Formats: sequence, structure tokens, C-alpha cells
Amino acid sequence: PEPGHSRDDSLNSRRIADELQRRLLPEMDAQRLLLDIWSAFGWGQSEKLQALKQHASEENVPKLSELVELWRSVATAILEREELLLAAAQAEEGLPEKLLSRAATSLATELSQRQRLIHKLSAASEAVLKVVDRLESLGFGVVLHGQKYRDKMGTDLAELTQLLAAARRGSSRPSSPDPFAPPNCARALTPREAEAIEWQVPPLLADATVSALDARRGSASQRAL
Repeated sequence: PEPGHSRDDSLNSRRIADELQRRLLPEMDAQRLLLDIWSAFGWGQSEKLQALKQHASEENVPKLSELVELWRSVATAILEREELLLAAAQAEEGLPEKLLSRAATSLATELSQRQRLIHKLSAASEAVLKVVDRLESLGFGVVLHGQKYRDKMGTDLAELTQLLAAARRGSSRPSSPDPFAPPNCARALTPREAEAIEWQVPPLLADATVSALDARRGSASQRAL
């Protein structure tokens, strides 16, 4: 003990310090959790600091426990929905080929699985919106990588399906800087460039074309006689 302080005073000070640390620790843990969630959502440093100030305002301090739980819930709900979104997009992207190539029984199973995925995705979207609605009512928007998640949900299935289809098409043909270029060409041809190319007919097609022309000439000669 310091001079002028009894052992009991020191123990009492220690108990007070422990109590203060115990009370502050949940708030520190909450702050770390919020920062982790916002970082995962792609928020910048200034956005995170602004959100922390908003949470620490006199109006929101009484709601801090609810807010932390809402952010935890929305992060979990978004993660579950994003996993279902990828599975649903993969099922949608391959559907045309499956309709043509699968047997009836296999196709029925495939369509049933796809329908279940869409149903699960719809339920996951409703779960996300439920939490998003509450956060928005408290003045907090849920933004994922610069886009409001509410808006993203309206188009992300179609957009992801298109991206997967484009990636599959790109892997099956040579890459080209010009999206309108025909296969094995660096870029799309203008009419003048096309005229300058020595177009070659494959040998088998050339032989068939010559035979057809000869036959047509012979038929025309007979009719003339």
C-alpha cells in the first residue's frame, strides 16, 4: 500500500478498477464486432468512424445492445442469403443445357432442386429485409460494397447468372479485347478489312460446290437443246 493508504483501501481501489473494466469490456467487444462487420461489408474508414459516432450518440446509447444484435443478425442473414444466391445462380445458369440434355426423370429432379433453392432464397431475402427494415427505422442503412443491400436484392440473381454464363462462354473461346470479335480474330472486322482478307473455302466444301455447279450447267445445256 502507498503511504497514507491502508491495505483495505488498496483492495477497494482494485475492486473498483475491476468493476470498471468489467463494465467497459462488453462495449469494447461490441465496438470490435461492429468494426469487423462493417469491414466485411466493404465500408471505408471514414464510414466506420461516422457510424461509431452515430452509435455513441445520446439518442442511440440506450439502444446499443439492440443495435449490436441487429448488426450481428443482419450480417448472419446476408451471409446465408449470399450462399443461397450463388447456388441459385449456378442452377439458373446451366438450365438451358440441362433442358436439352437430361432425361425426363433426371430433369424433373433438377427442376425440383432448383425450385427448392429459389424458395430458400426468397425466405432468406425476407429474413434479411426484416432486419434491414428495423435498422433503417433507427437511421442506419445496410450497404454492401457501396450498394444498398435492399436495392441489390432486386437484381443480383439475374446479374450473377449472367456473369456466370459470360465466364463459361469466355473459357470456351480465345480471349479477345473486342467483345464483338468473331472466334480466332483479335477484333471485329470492318467491311473494308473483310474485303482485304483472302477468304478460303475448305477443300471438301469447294469440291462439293464445283460438282454442284457442273451439274447445274449440264442441266441447263440439256434444257437448251
